Amino acid sequence: MADRPAYWFNQALRNLDYANDSAEHGQHDSACFAAQQAAELAVKSVCERLGQPATSHDIWELLRSLPASMEVSKDLYDAARTLEFLHLQICCAHIRMARSPALELDRNDSTKALRCAEAIVEFCRNSGRAN
Repeated sequence: MADRPAYWFNQALRNLDYANDSAEHGQHDSACFAAQQAAELAVKSVCERLGQPATSHDIWELLRSLPASMEVSKDLYDAARTLEFLHLQICCAHIRMARSPALELDRNDSTKALRCAEAIVEFCRNSGRAN
């Protein structure tokens, strides 16, 4: 794989498309999961482009690892936290269901996840142009 950062960013865009399609079809868990994956891969692409290790799966940590000159906004950190929270809701579904079987992710959750992921992907797209 010659250009790993480009590969990861393109995969982020495909995941974002999948998240949108899933939300449109009422598959809100899948939409939230794919949105988190899109944001994670987009930030990893920037880290890789900068020659930084991108070993974490936590978007907030990955954003925090970027140089201060990139000026990550509080809104982006909040978006990362939102995506990680929704991702945990999916990954820990067996625990969630044991405590509250009625709790399911809905259109509001997938809409929020998509907005958050789109903001992070756009930040990463613009960051890639600056380098």
